[in-house]
Amino acid sequence: MLVSMLSRYRLRRLALRHLKKLQEVAIIGEGLNAAVWQKPSAALNLRIWNPTGRRDRVVVGDHCNISCSITLGREGRVSVGDFVFMNSGCRIRCDHEVKVGNYCLFGPEVVLWDTKNHPMSASRRREQAMSIPRGRADSYVAGGAPIVIEDDVWLGLRVVVLSGVTIGQGSVVGAGSVVTKSIPPGSFAAGNPAKVIRSIESVCNG
Repeated sequence: MLVSMLSRYRLRRLALRHLKKLQEVAIIGEGLNAAVWQKPSAALNLRIWNPTGRRDRVVVGDHCNISCSITLGREGRVSVGDFVFMNSGCRIRCDHEVKVGNYCLFGPEVVLWDTKNHPMSASRRREQAMSIPRGRADSYVAGGAPIVIEDDVWLGLRVVVLSGVTIGQGSVVGAGSVVTKSIPPGSFAAGNPAKVIRSIESVCNG
């Protein structure tokens, strides 16, 4: 019993230190990972790599419960709205911009990836591969474009959203889908590549 109490105490202190570090690299809203069902160590579920040196490049809204790794490039910018839930193992890779609206729900292992990382040209990929050991690989040579997830969107288990995609308000994307093109509001989409299957209710009452 005493060992368990000490372990929880240490985890809570570790989580508080981690939250302080998050606030040094991002703007974090109230109530991060503070749901009543969360463990004392829940703050550890959000990891942010922000090499830009600017806190305003990553903004997380109020009352979010997020298990996610966020990695920015030198020009990246990520914003997450209020009351967003990201289940375990989600990941955001941002060289350009990723916007997540309010009241969005992500299943486990959802990936938002706004960069193409590597060029289509084999010779340019070889140059990039040779530069990786020297730490000079540049994903911007491959392009990419912002991702926008509008309000009230639900992304199912292991959905992958690629660069240049907007998912409209109230839409749902089925588990395992790979989204390569924008999805209009109020749609249910699924598949690889994801396609719109039918319309769904997209307006919240109240």
